[in-house]
Formats: sequence, C-alpha cells, structure tokens
Amino acid sequence: PTLTYTVTGLVNGDGLTGGLTRAAGRNAGTYAISQGSLSAGANYTLKFNSGTLTITPAALTVTAASATKV
Repeated sequence: PTLTYTVTGLVNGDGLTGGLTRAAGRNAGTYAISQGSLSAGANYTLKFNSGTLTITPAALTVTAASATKV
C-alpha cells in the first residue's frame, strides 16, 4: 500500500519532499517503515517517528471433491 504520514509544525505553506520506505518483504508479518528520502529542507529539524506495516495472512478455504468407487 501507499505509505502515508501526518505532519505538524510546517509554516507558510511549506511541505515535505521525498517519501517513506519500508523493509523489504511480501510475506505475512510486520515490516518497519522508515524515513526514506522524506525531507523538510534546511529550514526545519525533522523528527521522524517510525511506523510498521503489518501484512496479515489471507484466508484460505479448501473443499475436498466428492468421489465414488465401485
């Protein structure tokens, strides 16, 4: 999914550039979200609080096929 964030403390319509990254992996589990290239520029001291991405196992149903034998 797209990694999003909230930010407080920007002034005068300033914004952030860059984006977050996460630890590699596609299996069910928990992955760290890090600052990546996210920057506020030289006018700010950016304090980043890391997050996590959790991938939950998908539900799977298996139904046995009926059979007959003579």
